[in-house]
Amino acid sequence: MYLLTKCAISNKETKIDDDVVTFPYFDAKPGDAEFICCEDIALRSEFEKWYLKERVVEKVRNFWTQQYHRARSFLILAENENFLIAKSKVENKVLLFFLNHVFSIEFTKDTWKTFGNLILTAEIGDIKTNKQNSLYWNVDDAKGNLFLQVKSIRKDSITIPMAEWQNLQDLLSANNSDLWE
Repeated sequence: MYLLTKCAISNKETKIDDDVVTFPYFDAKPGDAEFICCEDIALRSEFEKWYLKERVVEKVRNFWTQQYHRARSFLILAENENFLIAKSKVENKVLLFFLNHVFSIEFTKDTWKTFGNLILTAEIGDIKTNKQNSLYWNVDDAKGNLFLQVKSIRKDSITIPMAEWQNLQDLLSANNSDLWE
């Protein structure tokens, strides 16, 4: 069950089968309207239609990129306008951030390599990314659907435009050995 049980945006109770956005800390002050999401949760359905969504996405994007560029314990493997990929120098993990969606996935280094091979060829896939997370994707001609399930804690899903999905594939297929070491 979630530690927080109400949507920060609508104040609706969250249920175990709801898609829930988990917000990190980001630069917002208590008087700012978007502050209600800072280090909180929201129903994905409420967040997607919220009038402040783009401001929150921008603030989270800035937080993630600044945090991981400054972190000495992480190495940035790749970055563009849609994605940030960071590898821990001390733990067995790789993080993939979907910068336009407040969505991130943690992989073990082994499952990261498996994911990289699958995402390039499989339109439908399912992978256990680490001990707690599973990721499922289903791609059609117009969009990519990603579903993240964190064992017994939360789940979330996003739909991304096909151009963004292809951007991820291009990023992962780049001839960059740092991505897979």
